[in-house]
Amino acid sequence: MRPLKHPRKWVVEDDGCRTPDRGTGNCIPITDCKPMLNVLQRVKRPISDAVMKRLQSYTCGSYGSSIKVCCPPSEIVLETESLPPDVSNHPNLYLLPKDCGYLNTDNRITNGENAAINEFPWMALLRYRNSRGLKFNCGGSIINRNYILTAAHCLSGITSQLVSVRVGEYSIKNDTDCDLVNKTLKCNPPVQDVAIEKVIPHEQFKTGRNGFDIGLIRVSTMNLEVESARPVCLPLGRERTRKFDAVFVTGWGVENVAT
Repeated sequence: MRPLKHPRKWVVEDDGCRTPDRGTGNCIPITDCKPMLNVLQRVKRPISDAVMKRLQSYTCGSYGSSIKVCCPPSEIVLETESLPPDVSNHPNLYLLPKDCGYLNTDNRITNGENAAINEFPWMALLRYRNSRGLKFNCGGSIINRNYILTAAHCLSGITSQLVSVRVGEYSIKNDTDCDLVNKTLKCNPPVQDVAIEKVIPHEQFKTGRNGFDIGLIRVSTMNLEVESARPVCLPLGRERTRKFDAVFVTGWGVENVAT
């Protein structure tokens, strides 16, 4: 293993320091920093110049003949380790519908305003029961006839009971969703409230901590032949690491419950 250099930066005061990500840490001998020892143990050999440069950026001084590093309180994750696996040849890929990602291009409204009817037909609402009754508290995305993709924090460590998932919804204020499209009134079929069959939060998710915040809900079969309920496409191949300059965040927010 090549030695780690120690440019004199990131130190803030005493033994406190800033990591390359501007997080807080303690400037201690490398042999006492478990996160650094862990990442050095699992990093692939030979170590690339980019990874070596990244590891060297944690150094904050020396202690006798030992290098000191700005040791973070949590594990060090290198960018190369965070890349999602390529599942393009996974044997279960056939379970994902090929006619996914349908977009209704008529009368689209974006930029923080109301979305057009059926503009994002993969959106789902998660309904919970608590002491005050039933309430929609989380969202998700349809990925096939029986599965909803959502956040693990919507499934694990919650006090309310998840009772159903609604798809095909546009406005939770109205019993029937209608909208003017090209000066013609367009109405959707009734929403689908589907039963929960199984809840699957990521096995490494821990409440109150970042990371692995993803999960699946198996539901009774949904009808995805209607325009108001269609599956979203999951990124495969090069798309899984593609970086976007701008993205859309969709949902039924608390500031405007009608969307």
